[in-house]
Amino acid sequence: MPGAGLFASANRAGVLDNYDHYQAWLLSQSGTVPTIISYKLGLKGPSYAVHSNCSSSLIGLHTACQSLLRGEVRHALVGAAALGAGSAGYIYQEGLNFASDGHVKTFDARADGMIGGEGVAVVLLKRAEDAVAEGDHIYALIRAVAVNNDGTNKTGFYAPSVQGQAEV
Repeated sequence: MPGAGLFASANRAGVLDNYDHYQAWLLSQSGTVPTIISYKLGLKGPSYAVHSNCSSSLIGLHTACQSLLRGEVRHALVGAAALGAGSAGYIYQEGLNFASDGHVKTFDARADGMIGGEGVAVVLLKRAEDAVAEGDHIYALIRAVAVNNDGTNKTGFYAPSVQGQAEV
């Protein structure tokens, strides 16, 4: 049923029909959303999902920038989503990844963990010279991107080392 709605919707009786169940199931499968969006919007070129724990959106941005620099694509959509069913919080336990006081202290010597969050974002990227030539409004320039993995030198599974961050 090409061209049907991207998201599931209820019929007049408020019940999901088989097609809507299929759409909801399809959207919940890992890696299908980029291909569905490309199909629905008629986008051509590479379309794939990246998953790398907490750095998935950074890896996606890095990959898109590399594709733009190599001339593989003229435009790149990079998106990320973290949606949950809500959270009642957590009980701090020493040795786990969660912040002891429920607050993230990014780039702070007092940082001691993370907290969960939800959000959705999508950005359209293109090379700066193309954006200028086409008269686009430029909101930001990405001057460089890089990724790294410290292996066993990390301060913890989710936390890179200072040396690894400096090197990348």
